[in-house]
Amino acid sequence: MKEYVDKEFIKKGEIEDREYQRNLAESVVEKGSSLIVAPTALGKTIVAALIIAEKLKENPEEKILFLAPTKPLAEQHRETLERVMDLDKDKFITLTGEIRPKDRYKKWEEKQIITATPETTRNDLLEEQVPLQDISLVIFDEAHRAVKAYAYVLVSDEYHNNRENPSVLALTASPGSKKEKIERVCRNLGIDNIEIKTEDDEDVKPYVQDKEFNWEKVDFPKELKDIKKMLQGYMKKLYSELKEHEFISNYDVNKTRKKRLLNLRRKLSQIDNKGHKTYKALSNVAGLMKVHHAIELLETQGVEPTLNYLKKIKNKKKEEKTKAGERLITDPKIQRAIVNLQELMEKGKEHPKMPLAIKKTKEKIQEGKKVLLFTQYRGTVQKLVDKLKEENIEVEKFIGQTNKENDRGMTQDEQKETIRRFREKGPAVLVATQIAEEGLDIPSVDTVLFYEPIPSEIRYIQRKGRAGRRQKGEVTILITKNTRDEAYYWSSKNKEKKMKKMLKNWRDSNKDPKSKHDPERNEKQKKLGQYSSKNKEKD
Repeated sequence: MKEYVDKEFIKKGEIEDREYQRNLAESVVEKGSSLIVAPTALGKTIVAALIIAEKLKENPEEKILFLAPTKPLAEQHRETLERVMDLDKDKFITLTGEIRPKDRYKKWEEKQIITATPETTRNDLLEEQVPLQDISLVIFDEAHRAVKAYAYVLVSDEYHNNRENPSVLALTASPGSKKEKIERVCRNLGIDNIEIKTEDDEDVKPYVQDKEFNWEKVDFPKELKDIKKMLQGYMKKLYSELKEHEFISNYDVNKTRKKRLLNLRRKLSQIDNKGHKTYKALSNVAGLMKVHHAIELLETQGVEPTLNYLKKIKNKKKEEKTKAGERLITDPKIQRAIVNLQELMEKGKEHPKMPLAIKKTKEKIQEGKKVLLFTQYRGTVQKLVDKLKEENIEVEKFIGQTNKENDRGMTQDEQKETIRRFREKGPAVLVATQIAEEGLDIPSVDTVLFYEPIPSEIRYIQRKGRAGRRQKGEVTILITKNTRDEAYYWSSKNKEKKMKKMLKNWRDSNKDPKSKHDPERNEKQKKLGQYSSKNKEKD
């Protein structure tokens, strides 16, 4: 028989009493500002609710601010807190850019439990409308985002500068594989303590569902290999010019990585007194990045996305074209690649992962299972949706808000409604981009299918965490042999392994981050213009 939390400010019979959640909450209350690292689906929002209850016991009148990267996620947290906390509903509100600034300013004063997006909070802080001195706890969800000029950093700075006894709770399932990044997040948020839970912990094991992992490999077709060689031929030309002018000492087109190109571009940009050769080298690097992206599309997505990308460069208006783009599109090798891609498209040539994804999805639907199908690119999302509909499978897409050429994004209300339908026995399949990876309480699915691997360990952990939240799940990853697919898969796996080892060692050594907040950084960043009014979210 289940036991439930019996605690002031928590509704009776709403929160199952789980030892690991209780342990986390008690430790944070005892040790102060903390980062909680725990796997997806272990109820970090519930832990936050338990900590909020303790804060309200200390001072029932003070405010709580719960930040989340998107409006749907902020609303989701508000709904969860309304459900589990023994407080009047009129004490809660979600503040986003959709509410007029003047109306928001009143709500900051009137409401007690506030969930909000970081950009909206930042904007209101810059207008000095947020009563920071009245906020006893700020919660940062998806805390791994708190780096560089992300709005979390300014909010944290302002909070620490304006609150006599600031208290912070940061939440993430995947902080990253580099110790330096975790320390930077802790420093940016003023965190003194890290709490780590893993699926192997004894108090967690009873609540973790098994996941079955499958890897489905396909061959990279010869026709696509031939086009790849054409694209690499152009890369060799650009590399040889860089080598001739001694900007690089050697090169290997097969080992081209975006990170290396970005580093080279940064190095060239920092050269004083740039001459003609330096500007041409920068143009060469820009060209290499374009071809690198085209090859990635070819290897991981197929004919149509690659052709569309190259045509987009070709069809840009004269005033919009760069030297790198103009030179690329007039090269004979690239022109030949476009002709070949066009011919393959007219023949209906697809990447072999496309029919395999349809086949695997159809099999799972016939077994009565729900499927979440992830892919990097919107074009692939639409193609998968169209092909699944041809198989009479109920399917919907789930994409971000940004409007692109001939491709309208989804509003946050449309995103929320899509998730509601998926939860309430709606479509059997959701085909999604990165927007579905982070935080949102997408209903438990039986199968998560990766159309392509991704090099980020954070996104890899978030994707696979969508399966098996309430019952045994399955994760299937489609991989094209001897391509970036394989490289990206092993990259994310190795980074995940490194992250787990680092967190274990950190916990075993009982180390705190030792990254005290820098009260002067806020002024430094303002002087640098990182948070000027021109960076504000449009209300």
